Amino acid sequence: MHGKLFSRDQNPRATIFHATAPTVETIADMRHEMQRNRWPNEPDGGFPAPDHAIAARGDLDKESPDPNGGVDAKITNFCLAKQLKAEAISGPTHDHQKVFRWTDEKTGKQLFPKVAHDGMPDVWNFDWVRMSQAGGEVSSDSC
Repeated sequence: MHGKLFSRDQNPRATIFHATAPTVETIADMRHEMQRNRWPNEPDGGFPAPDHAIAARGDLDKESPDPNGGVDAKITNFCLAKQLKAEAISGPTHDHQKVFRWTDEKTGKQLFPKVAHDGMPDVWNFDWVRMSQAGGEVSSDSC
């Protein structure tokens, strides 16, 4: 009704998942799939934009950067679910893109001065954490 951009199976993320999901076989593969943003080199179905990737990053748009997009990812698999465990990562993806920052690394100038971010870290360079009822632990490829 609203065109391919808003369709169930022809929108940019559906197109990317269709092209890449068959290669996901392990929990490590799934971590990368959910943090995927290879803009400008994505199979996006003809809608090229950094905020159309699986892990959207509006701040990467060179003409109109906006700190909008994916801010975390959470995954599990059958083995982890049986143990009541899951994995999560906080912050915009940095698998294939630069790490997100609120201030310019060289000048110290605010990159998005009109966007409130009090109490947030300046640099979002976190790793995956495996979570359970007992708390968090470093993610591993086992399970």
